[in-house]
Amino acid sequence: MIVDTFLNNIAGFINGESTLIPAYAVFSSDTITADATDTSLPSELDDPRLSITKSRSANTTSYSFVRSGSSVSVGGDYLNSMALVDSITGGNIMTEALVANLLHTTDFDVEVDWKISVERV
Repeated sequence: MIVDTFLNNIAGFINGESTLIPAYAVFSSDTITADATDTSLPSELDDPRLSITKSRSANTTSYSFVRSGSSVSVGGDYLNSMALVDSITGGNIMTEALVANLLHTTDFDVEVDWKISVERV
């Protein structure tokens, strides 16, 4: 879900104002109900937050990031939600998604390719 903060920043960009953009990613162990007015993600697992790679092709912007198995706590971490945020600390959620209770262990990395497409209707 793209939250209101991100939409407001897109409108600001169109108007030539200074804007915030997704710059980092984070996972949470909490199950959330995604809402357009969300401003933070509870129980963040990643400190520091994960760096993202951004690219754009036509009307699709892609955000990619990896959570390394070496960052997992003893016994593994349950990943239940994730978000793209605008700052390494604090800041604002730009978009969020639910994850299906994935048990992340030291045996593997989790790679995410998050795509946002804009279509004229």
